Amino acid sequence: MAGEPPALSPEQLANLYREVVAPILFDDVPDGQTEPTLLLLGGQAGAGKSRLTGRILEQFDDMAALTGDDLRVFHPDYRTLITSQPQQAGAVLAEATRAWVRAALDDAVTTRRSLLLEGSFGDPDVTLATAARFRQAGFRVRVVAIASPRVLSLVSAVSRYLRNLNTGNPARFTRLSAHDRGYLGTERLIDLVAATAPVDAVTVYSRNGQPLFDHTHPDSQGDAHVFAGAKAALQQGRHPESWGAVSTMGLLGELKQITGYATASGQLTHEIVELLEAAHGLALSDVVPKLSVAADSPQARFIQQAVTEQLVALRRAAGEDRPDLDTTIGASAAGPQIQPA
Repeated sequence: MAGEPPALSPEQLANLYREVVAPILFDDVPDGQTEPTLLLLGGQAGAGKSRLTGRILEQFDDMAALTGDDLRVFHPDYRTLITSQPQQAGAVLAEATRAWVRAALDDAVTTRRSLLLEGSFGDPDVTLATAARFRQAGFRVRVVAIASPRVLSLVSAVSRYLRNLNTGNPARFTRLSAHDRGYLGTERLIDLVAATAPVDAVTVYSRNGQPLFDHTHPDSQGDAHVFAGAKAALQQGRHPESWGAVSTMGLLGELKQITGYATASGQLTHEIVELLEAAHGLALSDVVPKLSVAADSPQARFIQQAVTEQLVALRRAAGEDRPDLDTTIGASAAGPQIQPA
């Protein structure tokens, strides 16, 4: 990346963690807890993890909250990176945040402090390895997954980025591949948990914070069948038909608004177009056909035509910079295929 600042050395990372990050994370959380808990909270970008974190912390006394994204502000070049290169900044900042997350996990285990670790569940094997490490150290381990429809989290992720960019606030960008790693990874993690029961408790929340599944195993050995209903709950919460007409029209309105802003403001980079194309394709395949009006009614046909024309206009607007872009709508109307990255 042109103009990229030099990477922080291991010594710099360690000093920043010890002097800045650790005091903010742990100073208000007592150590030596007799029954510490590790709570793993995850879902794809835009699923609503930040909103749920505060509610969950109210249920647990003396628990630190750790989110890799929140640690980015401690990087000395944070402001420069997110201002000048917001769509590329994540890779640079991630090098530091990964080191600080590892250090914080080490601290939590060593000092026996309860911890909420928020992430995307993009790599379920890493998540389960973390769970196993804490469980072996005597922690109770709970997995909390957020069931958010893919189209809704896509719209939320790109909307958050563009709105923050517009207001001059720190803009956190998520690529389509990263979003879908979290989406697929969450499902795979729930599958693994239901098959092997490597944790003590599993909770699945809907995007609006309603518990869809909540079970705590009564003993430390675990029994896979007690978590078998978690996957069905995850699928239920991801289904667009559960929203209702008001939420559905709100989603389509938000998609129209952010697409118009991205086009008018010149923000149609390759990565933004990927996100918006995927959202439009899912709107046409998963949302519009399931409206509360009859599929062959004039209202339904009007909405479908409006979303289709919006997608075509998006592709035409992006075509100047992307000559390879297909301006037909057939593929997106069927819905994009999620490919593990």
